[in-house]
Amino acid sequence: MAGNIKKANPPNESALKKRVKSLIKNLDEFYPVFKPKKRYDPLDELVLTILSQNTNDNNSFEGYKRLKSRFPTWDKVARANPNTIEKAISIAGLAPTKTKYIKGVLDGIGADNQAKNRLEKGSPYHLNHLKEMTLEKSLDYLTSFKGVGQKTAACVLAFSLDMPSFPIDTHVRRILVRHGIIPANMTAENAHHVMYRLTIPDERYRFHMSLIRYGRDICHARNPECDKCVIKRNCEY
Repeated sequence: MAGNIKKANPPNESALKKRVKSLIKNLDEFYPVFKPKKRYDPLDELVLTILSQNTNDNNSFEGYKRLKSRFPTWDKVARANPNTIEKAISIAGLAPTKTKYIKGVLDGIGADNQAKNRLEKGSPYHLNHLKEMTLEKSLDYLTSFKGVGQKTAACVLAFSLDMPSFPIDTHVRRILVRHGIIPANMTAENAHHVMYRLTIPDERYRFHMSLIRYGRDICHARNPECDKCVIKRNCEY
């Protein structure tokens, strides 16, 4: 199961947990003020995260804004011609593929909600039922849709529903690999499973956000600023 967060059992788990604790402590000291993301409706967050795949934040958000401007409701997106959706989100890149994912997600969610009579203001296009589900079941549900992987699902749960998921994006993965917490060749799904074992629920959101911020500020993919690094003690880079 995609959401089986108890599945992974990394070697040297106790030592890795200590390394993670050290990272969290140092990053909390480096970023004493925590800045959570703006919260969106979970279905909005899902589509926005799909649009963010393989592109930068500016382009993905612009694609999201253009989609919402062209189609004010998800009902209208679900009924829209795919070519029209592609034009609206073209700035986000890979528009044909992302249109298929968005349409597929809406079709699946709409059909499921209609079958179970979970309508919100008459519309079947919502993810509010996730609030009543466990983290594991929510991950399983979201990753059952084509184009929705562990990272995308975890973003929706963490940012929109305050659930203790742990998205691993490129910045997060890079730092975790450099610190020997996950292997460079580990699959995205297994990396997520491992990090659920190595972290406690209450620390995941801030840890995730701090890693992203640090990856942008200091631990760059190319030419990391190691002379300024406050977490280089256990770095294997």
